[in-house]
Amino acid sequence: MRKAIGLIVLLLISLSTHATEHVGSECSDEGNRVFLKNQHISKYLISTIMSGKEYAFKIEVDKKWFKVILKEGEDPRGYRDQFSSTARIAKILNIPVNVCVDTNGGYLLGIELL
Repeated sequence: MRKAIGLIVLLLISLSTHATEHVGSECSDEGNRVFLKNQHISKYLISTIMSGKEYAFKIEVDKKWFKVILKEGEDPRGYRDQFSSTARIAKILNIPVNVCVDTNGGYLLGIELL
């Protein structure tokens, strides 16, 4: 049942998003950006108690933590829940992902399911 629900959610997300290119083509090796292929999310953490009034989640990939600030303070424009949903589905269903990360700040810049 759990896998069926996950697959339905995954299907809905894939139908609601349209990407012309994959994460790797968008993740240039400029600066501190690194493209990690065929990885599994080993841990997932969501928290409302990050520094200040940040609402964020973190994933652990390749034994390193990367974060996405979902919302800062009361600004409704900063909400990025699509990242969180995609990462959560990948973790629950053990689906490999490609990710673009900023190794300097520890930020998750892009994610795609394989």
